[in-house]
Amino acid sequence: MTGGLPTQIDIDAQIEWEGSNITAGIERYRASQRESSLGDTDVGTRILHEMLRDLVPGIRQAQDEAADAMRRGGFYTPHHPLLIQLEADKLAVITTRVILSVKPQAGYGSRKVTHVAMEIGSAVRDEIEFENWKTESKAAAKAGDAALDLAALLVARVKGNVDQKTYHRWRKKCQTLRRIPWTREQRLQLGAALLSLAVRFGRGWFVVFDARRMGKTERYLDLSPQAQASIQNLNTLLEVNRPYLMPMICPPKPWTRSSP
Repeated sequence: MTGGLPTQIDIDAQIEWEGSNITAGIERYRASQRESSLGDTDVGTRILHEMLRDLVPGIRQAQDEAADAMRRGGFYTPHHPLLIQLEADKLAVITTRVILSVKPQAGYGSRKVTHVAMEIGSAVRDEIEFENWKTESKAAAKAGDAALDLAALLVARVKGNVDQKTYHRWRKKCQTLRRIPWTREQRLQLGAALLSLAVRFGRGWFVVFDARRMGKTERYLDLSPQAQASIQNLNTLLEVNRPYLMPMICPPKPWTRSSP
């Protein structure tokens, strides 16, 4: 670096320096994408918010139809009583988060519908268990049946960031946490219903298709071709907006007033 005004050599060096920081930022961004699930990336957050716009009303409509069928006493499917046990917005977030849990290094590869449906059904059951536990823990502390509100204490310790891994750890240790005895079939049916709604109201981000693999024909979930192209374009845009911010290596030009 030279003193005083920047020379052309200084300016050229600064341009090269800033270019190398952009390249380093791109590599950092790509590394972060490889280490996270799709739902934890900037692109995944955009997909989630876009899907929720139509999915929440779609689930709410399905809940109204389920409640109406049960109220009339006619035929209703086994998942209907399970579908109305949680608010539509929570069901939508859980469903979308499970769908977006695929790792980018897997190439956002297709997954069996039954596997995804089971994950969704299990996640919904866990959320209902958790909500019931918080309510019961608060009531027990208020009634004097417990020394403290254990659920509130544990949630506060993790600053409200309760993921499935954390909840499962608590569930193993807390005897006051009551398990919900949903069968595998119940979880699968509820998950399949929510997954179907996510594909229907998901604004074309995901598709379900049949494929024959290992001698068997099964249903798979994958990003639509349009979604894959959008993700690639978004990543290309976002990765250049994350350069390393490093000090200048040449002195700045003196400030001048551009207007009176």
